[in-house]
Amino acid sequence: TIYGPRFIQKWDIEKTLKIFNLLGLKMRSWRTHCYAGDENTYDLLGEFGVKFISDGRTKRKFKVINNGGITHVYITTLTDEYIRYKRKEINNQWKSRFMQDLKTQIKKEKPIVLALHPMNMAMLDNFKTFKEVIKLLKKSNYKFRKLCEFK
Repeated sequence: TIYGPRFIQKWDIEKTLKIFNLLGLKMRSWRTHCYAGDENTYDLLGEFGVKFISDGRTKRKFKVINNGGITHVYITTLTDEYIRYKRKEINNQWKSRFMQDLKTQIKKEKPIVLALHPMNMAMLDNFKTFKEVIKLLKKSNYKFRKLCEFK
C-alpha cells in the first residue's frame, strides 16, 4: 500500500491520537491519506478504538458498510485534491464541476458525503466556495451529521 507498512501506519495513527488527546478530544473517526487504507490500517484503527472511517469513494451513490467493527462511510462527491496553489483556471474548472455535481446530487435528494480539506478551501478562494456549499445544502434542507452518527 502507498500508505506504508504496518509500523509506519501505527506511528501515524499514534501521533494523530496524541494530538487529539492533548486537545481533550476522543478520536472516533478517520480518513486515510490518499484513500490508501488496507487491512493493517483497519486492524490498527480498531485497536485504537476508531469506529468510523471515510476513505472510499463512490460515484454519487450513498454507501455505508460495516467491516470488522468499523463503519465505512463513502464519499459521494468530487473530491478537492485537484485544487492547486495559484492555479486559477484549474481551480475554477474544479469548482464548476464540483458545484454542478453537487446540484445534481441535491436534485436526487440522496445523502451526500463531502471531503473538503481546509487547506484546499483556503487556496481555492479563502473559503468562499465552502460557504457557498454550506448555504446551498442548508437551503436545500440537508441535515448535517457527524461521521460517527452513521451506523
